[in-house]
Amino acid sequence: MIKRIELINFMSHAHTVIEPAQGLTVLVGPNNCGKSAVMSALQILAHNDTSTYVTRHGEKECTIIVETTEGDVIEWNRKRSTTKYTVNGKTFDRLKGKVPAEVNDILRLPTVKLDQSNDEFDIHFGNQKKPVFLINESGRAAAGFFAASSDASRLIEMQKLHKQQTKDASRDLARLQDEQKILDQNAQNLAQVPSIVQDFESCNALHQSIEIHESAIQQLGENLSRIDRTQTQQSSFYQKTNALGDLTEPPSLHPTQQLDALVADIDET
Repeated sequence: MIKRIELINFMSHAHTVIEPAQGLTVLVGPNNCGKSAVMSALQILAHNDTSTYVTRHGEKECTIIVETTEGDVIEWNRKRSTTKYTVNGKTFDRLKGKVPAEVNDILRLPTVKLDQSNDEFDIHFGNQKKPVFLINESGRAAAGFFAASSDASRLIEMQKLHKQQTKDASRDLARLQDEQKILDQNAQNLAQVPSIVQDFESCNALHQSIEIHESAIQQLGENLSRIDRTQTQQSSFYQKTNALGDLTEPPSLHPTQQLDALVADIDET
């Protein structure tokens, strides 16, 4: 399996490295960003096509390097009109448009050629501007392919599987669309949540403010009660003062020492 693709001065790629993930790898992006160039690079690497416009504008050569999970490294290089392969350090040139057998052994992406004719079929790559192989071929070519292919039954099974997968995908699409409608409705219902949260926070702050004012009101009530008690005491003190205001000073008492002595003498007698 391919684990690394490196493009150097290839079409729109000055230097791009792609490391495919396990399973299915999908390249996405806007138009004219170089997605199709990656597919073209793999096709050229597998077939050594004689495409002219592959070297980046202003450069003299371009290179495609592919590494596999088995540890193989394949390099395709074009300098002007001359191409060469380097497979695991071994160089192959003067190919005259052919592909080294080592490349086919490693990539296993060759075109299929019928024994009884010169028809060739690319069963590994699908050009976005052309139909899948056999669909755009004549009935004779398609019949010849199925007649010559030992894997014709597998291809038919693949076709059936593709139809079933298409049917399953359509069913899944309908299910996902229904789920999307439900989610859209839920999202619409939850659209008011941010404002509700904001109102809740405002109410919470107002509640805290009310609690603070209630505590202050309670303290103020206690202070007013103390003022009332103090005023009552003050009024009582005023009344006592007014009641005692007319009293005269008490008379001065004579010394009692002589009387005490007399009483003592009497007691002794």
